[in-house]
Amino acid sequence: MHFSRIALVALPILGATASIVPRNPQCSGGSLQCCQQTIKSDSLPEWLATFFRSIGVDLNSIAPAVGLTCTVIGVGQSCQSNTVCCTGNNHQDGLVNLSTGCTPITL
Repeated sequence: MHFSRIALVALPILGATASIVPRNPQCSGGSLQCCQQTIKSDSLPEWLATFFRSIGVDLNSIAPAVGLTCTVIGVGQSCQSNTVCCTGNNHQDGLVNLSTGCTPITL
């Protein structure tokens, strides 16, 4: 009985927090991120191409660019490096933090 009351109170709160995620018309189908570096997918260094192949990523699926050391930009945050919209996957493997399908945008 108490669980159902908690659920009734929690659901509107969860819905409200989900709407706080920043939206940008330039990034309606992806994740707004701040990356330390971006590399065009057609000019990946060999170590990075090897890494993607080793985790089963098709190199044709990561265009137009790969973001290195990326973090999601939250409400009220800014980016001092490369602001991008990434529509691909995020890959984290120890020290490697990559985002794929990234397109540079201006905030």
